[in-house]
Amino acid sequence: MARSKKSLKKIQSLVFIMLITVVLGITATYAWFSTQRDVEIAGMRLNVEVAESMQISLDGEIWSQSINIADMRQFYGTYQETGEEGFAVYQAKKVADGGNENYVPTELLPVSTAGEVANGKLKFVQGTVGTNVDGTQSLTGITACSETDITTDADIDDKEDNNADHPYFVFDMYLRNISAKTTGVDELMLNQFSKLNINGYNQQEGTGKFGTGLEYSARVGFVIYGNTVSVTAQDDATLGTVVEQIRGLTANNTEVPAIWEPNDKEHTQYVVNNNGRGITSLQQAVTTYGIKSAVAAQAEPNNKVADINADTDANTDGIEDTNANLVAVKTFKPAYTDTIVGTTVPTVITDINGNNVGLEPNQISKVRVYIWLEGQDPDCVDLASTGDKLSIDFRLTKAKTTLTDENSYAEGTVAEPLGDKLTATTLNAMSDTEKMEIYGKYVTNYVAANASNTELGIGGWRIFHSDGSNIYLIADDYVKVDYIPDGRDETEVDSFDDSYLRDFILTPLEDYDGWSDISSSLATKLLGQYVAAGHTSTKNNMKATAYLLDTNVWSGFKDASGYAEYAIGGPTLELFTSSYNVTHESDISTQVENDIGYQLMWNTLGVWSDRIENLDASQSLYVISDKTNAEGMWLASPSQTGDDIDPPGDFMLTVYDNQIYVPTWNNGSYGARPCIVLKSNIQIEKQEDGTYLIVE
Repeated sequence: MARSKKSLKKIQSLVFIMLITVVLGITATYAWFSTQRDVEIAGMRLNVEVAESMQISLDGEIWSQSINIADMRQFYGTYQETGEEGFAVYQAKKVADGGNENYVPTELLPVSTAGEVANGKLKFVQGTVGTNVDGTQSLTGITACSETDITTDADIDDKEDNNADHPYFVFDMYLRNISAKTTGVDELMLNQFSKLNINGYNQQEGTGKFGTGLEYSARVGFVIYGNTVSVTAQDDATLGTVVEQIRGLTANNTEVPAIWEPNDKEHTQYVVNNNGRGITSLQQAVTTYGIKSAVAAQAEPNNKVADINADTDANTDGIEDTNANLVAVKTFKPAYTDTIVGTTVPTVITDINGNNVGLEPNQISKVRVYIWLEGQDPDCVDLASTGDKLSIDFRLTKAKTTLTDENSYAEGTVAEPLGDKLTATTLNAMSDTEKMEIYGKYVTNYVAANASNTELGIGGWRIFHSDGSNIYLIADDYVKVDYIPDGRDETEVDSFDDSYLRDFILTPLEDYDGWSDISSSLATKLLGQYVAAGHTSTKNNMKATAYLLDTNVWSGFKDASGYAEYAIGGPTLELFTSSYNVTHESDISTQVENDIGYQLMWNTLGVWSDRIENLDASQSLYVISDKTNAEGMWLASPSQTGDDIDPPGDFMLTVYDNQIYVPTWNNGSYGARPCIVLKSNIQIEKQEDGTYLIVE
């Protein structure tokens, strides 16, 4: 297949995954001093997940395996969305949460920290600059912007307009650690799906590694409070309810923060060429220097911005030797890889002193989490162009223990015992409640033969469905167009809208005749209703369906280990709704109206239609809210829409926003999430971090 032409057409912006998208702006900067405010990044996705033997909560009351930014906005509210009444509710929740202020900001501005902690909270400073007569920029002041320095009783309108009041993202979360240990701690790790990137237009296509530069200066830090509550705690008349005990946890003033630098080796070409801090390569780890809070109130009008990291003594080591307020900050790096074969490779979380971080066994811990732009990072410069969405997946796991299904949470036992091996038959026989705990989980040792997950631009492969004979996997994101195969006669795909990274129209349909090109066994399995109706079709939408179901051209997505029976370009409507109906109470029915294609309906409404709305968009297993890569996903099924159009049969089915939608085969910015059909004898085994392995 020729790839060079498509590669040139698709060198654009960057990509990612998660559950809910909201608005968050990030302003371009020079060092940690904001010098322009007219460029923004709109949109943020944040997902925090924990291993099966841990649970996570925002309020100490509702526990789950993950939280996302939508949960935070619902719990804490935002100044922009809640108004005066909502702000009062927010303040009350703050008091109930041990007095902590929790910010879900509309904009991130650069700040700096040396990792100092006071009362369980990181200390930050923020700088301002002015322009001199010669055009140079000079530091005019350094301002404290720790949480205690941010005005908490300001008028709500000031909170809306003055984003400098809350330039970073900070919130509390609670971790419930179920452990077989009785002494020591369970060391925390990040699994290989943890990542942070900023997606941008007009940047090299990828997973956020060579884009705006701002993602290279982003940090995620957290402080684990030393005081805990037992997982078996009971209500106490003197302490109040267990929930109040959990929310009331306070720091013990010995906490040391851990700071994650997700993209520690990445730099833009501009920084390599112009930074002057010893960076000579796009891939080079350098020390980050943070500003200590002791200088917060000092003004240094004679210091130029470029001098803050300058080497001012006689040495030439590139390190500032005379400014005692500028100190090196030890961060923990991403030591994992996406090219995994056989097992996950997590990175151990270490604090700024280099010590491993852990949770007390069988205790509930309070964790203060921060997300910010580290202004002292060499990539935090004015010329760091901005893009679209900041995307963060922060996935906590821990070292394996002898945990069994006998260990239970307060609300119930682990749904699927660790170590159990599931086949398609046993998975299909489970209740929907049990399947809901499994569908969407990652299978970490499936790697396509044609490319690694990173090369494909995806985070991995997720369990999508079981029909009793086979287990299905689906890519967790749209794959890069360079890996979308040509048609049977080598007709290439074409992009519909170059502002999307991975969209394509179904031009290879011209290589197909229609229904006769779809194998009878595959048609019976995945288009059973069409087979039962006895129709055949040579219309364009059936030709496009034949392309998406051509197991020969999509065979590159099979694995070299031989786990896959075949791969297809995406789920059919019947496969999609079969999976969706398992995990949701409101079922979707489908039918074949005529030879043109399918109709569908919500059972609760009882009205057949060409399309439906109100799909649950909170689960990226079905709906990807981030539209950087594509507006939606092609379904390998024809739509009945357009039976009165001459000629009929141009409309396909897609998943778009929260809808199953009906564009024509050559109109719309849709991408492919290939599906893998595992061999019938394949087993999957649950791991302690909640992921699965394919086992023999």
